[in-house]
Amino acid sequence: MLCYHCKKAEDCATFRNLYSMSTDFAINKCRNYVETEADKYKLIAENDELMKLIYDYFTHQVVGNYTDEEVKQAITSALWSL
Repeated sequence: MLCYHCKKAEDCATFRNLYSMSTDFAINKCRNYVETEADKYKLIAENDELMKLIYDYFTHQVVGNYTDEEVKQAITSALWSL
């Protein structure tokens, strides 16, 4: 859950509306927040090869004769393996 780590959550109108409308919307007790999964993005950021492939894909600089589908599959496989 992004709001859990957002420093601007207290001033966020969307957050305040959701919080006021829900009886179980407490950031520290949010039923959708799983602490073990909160830092999975770090695994992606620390994987240099994956980050390079993603960057190359979006900047159309993939080296080799790979189709878009093959590159997408490689990225998807790497993400699921994390």
